[in-house]
Amino acid sequence: RQLQMLAARNDRLKELGEMAALVAHEIRNPLGGIKGFASLLRRDVSDKPQLAKMADYIIQGTDTLNRLVTDILNYARPMNPQFEKTDMRAMMGEMKEIFEADPSLRKGIDFVVEVPNEKVYAAVDATLLKSALLNLLVNARHAIAEKGILTLGLQTKGRDILIRVTDTGTGISDEDLPKLFTPFFTTKKEGSGFGLVEVHKVIEAHSGVIDLETKMGKGTTFTIKFPMNL
Repeated sequence: RQLQMLAARNDRLKELGEMAALVAHEIRNPLGGIKGFASLLRRDVSDKPQLAKMADYIIQGTDTLNRLVTDILNYARPMNPQFEKTDMRAMMGEMKEIFEADPSLRKGIDFVVEVPNEKVYAAVDATLLKSALLNLLVNARHAIAEKGILTLGLQTKGRDILIRVTDTGTGISDEDLPKLFTPFFTTKKEGSGFGLVEVHKVIEAHSGVIDLETKMGKGTTFTIKFPMNL
């Protein structure tokens, strides 16, 4: 059943990616013109604050749309990972430093890193993998209302790497579970719905899988599994 769900999800993502890329290209061309004319308008009404403010809103709107279009195009574009032997324990420490460097993320959070005593190496694209992990960590933080525990765990199982991101947040409803890795689905007011989609793409590029366990009111654990490939 899990394999069938994964195959169906991949087919759906591929179809959505092709369609989204076509739509994104069609949007980007007129979007540049709208921003250009709005910028000229903003210059011409600089002595009229109310009109200038309206022009600013148009420019801000085009920037927001352009970011969304960029996300869509990145999603539709195939990844080209560069695999290198990487110290996975060191990467977990770096992820904690990156997360805690943002005061808005670390506030009220007890961040725990659990790693084996021995060195752990794997062939990964460190930049892509860290980006995926940061996405998961930020999502986990947002799932925690005020105070809670965020755990980043690393372990090995045979020739596989297991990375877990666990939060003590609100959990994910049964209704939302099937939509999690679908583009444009988000529970955040300002989200675009591409965070978990990108995570899924990165893990697939590492020949891995991602799974989750969740319980309403208790929290969620995302588990990433991929081969060491050394």
